[in-house]
Amino acid sequence: MSNLTVPLTVPLSQSLRDAVNIALYGGAGAFSPASLFSGGEQGAWYDFSDLSTLFQDSAGTTPVTADGQSIGKVLDKSGRGNHLIQATGSLKPIYKTSGGLHWAEFDGVDDGWATAAAVNMAASATASTFLGIKSGSNAVSGIPMELGLGGAANSLWQHVPAPPFEYQWTISGSSANTGWTVNDAAYDAPKSAVIACNYNVLGADRNTQVIPRVNGITPPIAGAGAGTTGTGFVNTHTLFIGRRAAVNNPFTGNMHQIILLNRTTTAGEITNTETYIATKSGVTL
Repeated sequence: MSNLTVPLTVPLSQSLRDAVNIALYGGAGAFSPASLFSGGEQGAWYDFSDLSTLFQDSAGTTPVTADGQSIGKVLDKSGRGNHLIQATGSLKPIYKTSGGLHWAEFDGVDDGWATAAAVNMAASATASTFLGIKSGSNAVSGIPMELGLGGAANSLWQHVPAPPFEYQWTISGSSANTGWTVNDAAYDAPKSAVIACNYNVLGADRNTQVIPRVNGITPPIAGAGAGTTGTGFVNTHTLFIGRRAAVNNPFTGNMHQIILLNRTTTAGEITNTETYIATKSGVTL
């Protein structure tokens, strides 16, 4: 039942979420990120270890079946239908597998996908993201994930890397943006990592607006962007994977797992999700 997704339309308490996870996936030992969406939350989950969700063409008619094939469509496993597509052959990331791991490989030049339609984040004031990722370069700023258009208002995005920093998380409210950066040689490329973040546009200060994590811990933060996020919410935007607005800041490296959720996650959910992604990404937490 690992690929089963049951979208619900009524909000669930955390205890009910846990009960759903146990019923569907056999408890904590068989955690699935699908349970993050059990209350009807918006967002997306892309799992490159599940070949049933990968297609060589953007129409989704030719399955990915072997290492080295291009990926033109990725199905969203959250149950929300926010599938990724890329119609141009030269811009498609490549499916790779080795040693029991699976990933999408980005060339750092022009590879990337976007959702066919905007992701309806329901004007949420909060969000969370999780990536199983391997950065292939420290030299040029890459954006593996961006909800929005070129850093527009009411959006969020991540840099991997953001020279001279290894990681940067940024959220934008109605008028400005604030970013958090990590500058530590321990995270230099090539480095596999599980990077996660809880975002709160309406947080009282920077320490509550963006709470990033790398490999299960909150790393020392090197600096934050100028200004505050202003008022406003994470809004409805196209989700871009691999490049900013499908044009700039191409990401170099590999992606194993991608999760976007229109609420913050609890401590237990963070631990379970990070552990799940680490296993899929070859990372030891």
